[in-house]
Amino acid sequence: MYDTSLWLGGKEYKSRLIVGTGKYPSFENMREAIEASGAEIVTVAVRRVSLPGQGESLLDYIDTKKYTLLPNTAGCYTADEALRTCYLAREAGLGSFVKLEVIGDSRTLFPDAEGLLEATRTLAREGFSVLPYTNDDPVLAKKLEDACPVDIFAARDGNVDVVEENLDECVLCELCIAAAPPGKVRGLKLYAGTALER
Repeated sequence: MYDTSLWLGGKEYKSRLIVGTGKYPSFENMREAIEASGAEIVTVAVRRVSLPGQGESLLDYIDTKKYTLLPNTAGCYTADEALRTCYLAREAGLGSFVKLEVIGDSRTLFPDAEGLLEATRTLAREGFSVLPYTNDDPVLAKKLEDACPVDIFAARDGNVDVVEENLDECVLCELCIAAAPPGKVRGLKLYAGTALER
């Protein structure tokens, strides 16, 4: 992995790994796995978590001074559901930096593009930093970026590698270019996974 920082939600992270909180056999296993991962950002499915004061919660096992919580709207099938979930997360003290999911198909988990864009625009207007969960549609990616720009890549040397392999990477390429300082984009053929590690 390359020695570059990741900028998200206006904050710099040394690790580019983002880990989740689901599917662990116990909260203690989850805590140990997060610690061992070296990640600094931890996603939390708001609809699947007991909020403080409602019994034992996975939040009791995450050191919020050490990790940035990234509440997500997993399980939301409409823009309204996703918006209510984000508002709940903010009111519960989980912050306004969110991973936004509006699911359009329960089998593939592909997003509802219209609902995702609508919710992104609303949240951006209300001061949220939004990471939309989307597929490889470059037109939608551009609309989402326009609705809520987020610095996805910011290498320490100021250069961002551009991927040109296929449609998946076209979206990544567009987002890389948007986040790169003018004149600092290098055109390289890479696999998307490699680019995400940069």
